[in-house]
Amino acid sequence: MGCIQRAFQNPRGLNNSWESALIHDPTLHHPYHKYELRYTANTQLEQLHARYVGTGHADITKHEWLTHQHRDTCASIVGHPALLTYLAIAEGERIGRMKFELCERMLQPCGLPPPKDDD
Repeated sequence: MGCIQRAFQNPRGLNNSWESALIHDPTLHHPYHKYELRYTANTQLEQLHARYVGTGHADITKHEWLTHQHRDTCASIVGHPALLTYLAIAEGERIGRMKFELCERMLQPCGLPPPKDDD
């Protein structure tokens, strides 16, 4: 029997009856598992927010988002010596001066925040 004939006889490639029973197991499609996955996703998202400050949330403003992006970029450049050297050569500055300027830029990378509307 050729490979094509075997594929048409057993399209999923299941060898045993227990493999096909596992796919059609009604307990795997129980609604409880849907809520369990949702709980797991929320827990993972909370852990992500706790570990990384700049990951954002539903109520983040555009200014906060851009501030986080600029700070992450500056921190990455300072943390990678090759990038820092490249930027220092491009700016015509010394490496130490470039590192100092990037660290200073992290304080308010996008300027002052816009005034908040009190509604």
